[in-house]
Amino acid sequence: MSREKKWEPMRYAFYDFRGLEVRFTAMAARGWMVESVSAWGIRYRRTVPRQGRFAVTYVPEASDFDARPTEGQELLEDYCAQAGWRTAVRWGQMQVFFNPDPHAVPLETDPVAQVEAIHRAMRRSALPSQASMAVLGLAELGFLGWMLQSDPVGTLAATGFLLLGGWLPMALMAAANLAFYFWWLPRAKRAAAEGRPLPGMTLRGVNEALLALETVMILLWAAYATAQSRLFLVAGAAVAAVIALLTAGAKRGLKRLQAPRWAVRGGTAAASLLAYAALLAAVVALVLSRSASLGEHTLVEEYTAYGMTWEAYADPIPLRVGDLLGEETPEAYSTEARVQSSPLVRETEYRQDRRLDWEGDLPELTYTVVDVRAPFLYGLCKTGMLEKWERYQSDDLPEEYRERYLLQSGAPAGTDALYRRYTGSDPDNCFLFCWENRLAEVRFYWDPTPEQLAAAADRLAPA
Repeated sequence: MSREKKWEPMRYAFYDFRGLEVRFTAMAARGWMVESVSAWGIRYRRTVPRQGRFAVTYVPEASDFDARPTEGQELLEDYCAQAGWRTAVRWGQMQVFFNPDPHAVPLETDPVAQVEAIHRAMRRSALPSQASMAVLGLAELGFLGWMLQSDPVGTLAATGFLLLGGWLPMALMAAANLAFYFWWLPRAKRAAAEGRPLPGMTLRGVNEALLALETVMILLWAAYATAQSRLFLVAGAAVAAVIALLTAGAKRGLKRLQAPRWAVRGGTAAASLLAYAALLAAVVALVLSRSASLGEHTLVEEYTAYGMTWEAYADPIPLRVGDLLGEETPEAYSTEARVQSSPLVRETEYRQDRRLDWEGDLPELTYTVVDVRAPFLYGLCKTGMLEKWERYQSDDLPEEYRERYLLQSGAPAGTDALYRRYTGSDPDNCFLFCWENRLAEVRFYWDPTPEQLAAAADRLAPA
């Protein structure tokens, strides 16, 4: 059974009247008549193939929040009907007309008035929204740069940066539409003044490429995200969908009641905010309730010590206290492995902690292994790990309290370099092992011997 509806994403700028006219005409010839246009996309309904001509024009005084056509729209529609043009779709200031005669007289005959109407319509709606999106993209880009500077490994290993970057193509799309519009506007004004056809201005190819980039980033995030993150994505997408449906329903309902424009606008905004607040609270509650069952490690047991409840884990870890000291008591330990992974970097934090209900002191281990999957990022990740102790120290901190990594001589066989952390001139028991595409930071709870450093390097070396 054939489909009766078709949808495609919006790949055209609001002011790209010629690109939209060509698209609508081609789709009608294939048996798809445009039914609605919005920022989310274009919807068609199946019909018999129809030859004809479309015209996209603008009524600056109109609004998507109008319950009925404005006086200017009604006058325009009456005028167009006399020439055989019938209203096909309205989208705010944009009006789409269809004429079954492919050779009908063009609807727009005054290029000066046409350019002025486009510019006034853009100033009322499209320019503010696109400028806001472009500014948001710049802010996100700056925030991403700050994150990369302050914690490059954590940022590149977290799949969240893919979601954050997923907004960037949309911001670039808005910026490209703005830049091209202000490039096109003076040329269009000159052409209109000289009586020449208005220049073309479609950005369909650019928009399609940016939409494809956004899709790729979201798919990569979904492929590498944890189960809990995927739950959050699904819940967030559901929230967005429900909010969109409730907002659209409130707008349609108020329009049916013939409410004035200000009431439709305010009611729509109120419905959106209330739905967002209620659904966001529901999503947070869902994620928190499911977080334990969706974690990356297995909880072995809960126990009580010092009047509090603690958790014990038994995750497999590549380096244990027994590998370095020759013996250990496994039941006295909780071992954890926490993974962050993206297509660029994988960061795994390992811990071997003494259970707090175990009598006596026992040695412990904490270490982080970073696999750099994109070799060009290795230098950035290494520098970030070497400088992380210095990054948050104030400039006036006395030298004897400053922490830094210093290169050590006699690195274990197979490693490219070994660094040790110092506080002032005193060495700490924190070491950074370096290989070609792997970094491992190990914090010993004792002063390790060269043999123990070699054993740790052997255990943590890339396969």
